Amino acid sequence: MHNIELIDLTCPNVLKIHKQIEDFTQKEYFIFLLGVKNHPETIGNYSFCNENSFIIENTSDLLPAINNFLDSGLKNALIISQTTFSVSLFDEITKNILEKLEKDFNIKVEKSICNATNLRQQEAYEISLKSDLIIIIGGKNSSNTKKLYEVSSKNCKNVIHIETKNDLDLNFIKNFENIGIIAGASTPQNIITEIFETINSY
Repeated sequence: MHNIELIDLTCPNVLKIHKQIEDFTQKEYFIFLLGVKNHPETIGNYSFCNENSFIIENTSDLLPAINNFLDSGLKNALIISQTTFSVSLFDEITKNILEKLEKDFNIKVEKSICNATNLRQQEAYEISLKSDLIIIIGGKNSSNTKKLYEVSSKNCKNVIHIETKNDLDLNFIKNFENIGIIAGASTPQNIITEIFETINSY
């Protein structure tokens, strides 16, 4: 027998979503799960659902999701999401579901987007309003970093996504006066500092 210590480092916010989905599924609620379909967190969340559920990644999934709910014969539904889902998209999808179903069914909404994600998206929106160029720092496969890129792109036409200072094109950057720098939630501070110092000293 091996003497192995097993430590669960799953984010508490994600564990909370697992428990909520499991509890509401047992109470015979239909689960509208908002999230990126191939994202590991969404896949994990969905594993706690049964057949009375539907993953909604964007507004094109709304009609099949609602039809799936109506076909289920259930009277209750839960709207819940991946912790790093787009805040604006969550609000838009939720509004659409409530407008179509709230009068005839009991729809519960759990805005399970991580607070750090929510704050970063708000800051990205505000910074992009007053910047000529936005630099997003974070992993290319990071969901929350991709959302920062999408939010910033709504207000600023020049948005670049980099992982390290080696990705910087300084000749391109020198053409801009107001540069906003936004980092994903899991981006190491030393990488942010290196990029800031490189730009500042150019």
